[in-house]
Amino acid sequence: MKKLGIIGATGSIGRQAIDVIVRNNEANRTSDDKWDISFLSAHTDETLLAENASKVSAKKTFLTANGYDELSKYLEVEPLDMVLVGASGAGITQLVYNLAKCGTTIALANKECIVSAGSFIMSAARESGANVIPVDSEHSALLQCMLGHNRADIAELTMTASGGALRDMTASEIENVSPERALKHPNWSMGKKITIDSATLMNKGFELIEAKWLFDMPADKLKVALHPQSIVHALVSYKDGAIIAHLGVADMRIPISYALGYGLYGQRVESGVQPLNIAELGTLTFAKPDLSKYRCLKIALDVLNSGKNALAIVMNVADEVAVELFLNGKLKFNGIATLVENALNEATFCEPNSIDDVLYIDREVRARLNKISNGSKRQ
Repeated sequence: MKKLGIIGATGSIGRQAIDVIVRNNEANRTSDDKWDISFLSAHTDETLLAENASKVSAKKTFLTANGYDELSKYLEVEPLDMVLVGASGAGITQLVYNLAKCGTTIALANKECIVSAGSFIMSAARESGANVIPVDSEHSALLQCMLGHNRADIAELTMTASGGALRDMTASEIENVSPERALKHPNWSMGKKITIDSATLMNKGFELIEAKWLFDMPADKLKVALHPQSIVHALVSYKDGAIIAHLGVADMRIPISYALGYGLYGQRVESGVQPLNIAELGTLTFAKPDLSKYRCLKIALDVLNSGKNALAIVMNVADEVAVELFLNGKLKFNGIATLVENALNEATFCEPNSIDDVLYIDREVRARLNKISNGSKRQ
């Protein structure tokens, strides 16, 4: 049996991972192909954490609202085969870096830590032999399309974007849209932060930067296509003209099950998701994103192409603060992009040379923006 821990066990990723684990452990009662759950963590939801711990017989539980110190100490002494990182936000960056340094296999659903510290996390993983397996549907799809192929033969990596909850609205129509409307994603069931990032397409910008670090790809090989059906999750184009695509229904249990099965046992496991019926799919459409409407994607592309890690950290923090302000009714939807732009324009940080530098920039930007936002009215 493989020993597994889940960070963020009460969030969207964590709950679906619990479903996959219960399904497979029940099916493999007498087999060694099971997961032994060493711990679950949650931010504040103690009740759901206890319920989930009971479902998978977790040995330990942690609440992380006051930080990850207690969990970090546990991980220092408890050897695990894999940790699934389902918690969002940059606050977990140090812990993920520590996991990479000690050689633990990481099933990673946290975008922010790779956007801010991808160079350091992936370098630590290479040195220790840690395997970082993406749980994002697009990066999981890219990984599966690249396996068995020579990386030098890759011409382009293309990730698809649904366009989010506001994809059928014009730029002027979305200016005063409410948080409730922006949270109504037509295809995916996700947490609030990532759902808003999907509506602004900042999420896709983050994913491009993630792909750069996860797959060691230059910016000019990373592309985005709008695909409202969310059936094709990613495509890999090769130098001979061949394109390999990954298709599947819009259900996060597919990439979660792949990470858990492939990462620990080198094989696929049951996800509980019904496969596509290709004959009934109908029309699949693709288009270039309108960067005048999706200003956050344009910002992220500029940061990606700049090659400057410090700007990625600033963008990451500014977006996190801006989305929180929007959800709390203190910022208009279009104000998210404006706040991020302003933060980048005011940034004067040197490039980070260590994980400590990354965390320093994060703290400085966060403190500056929180000071501004604490007294802000809706802008």
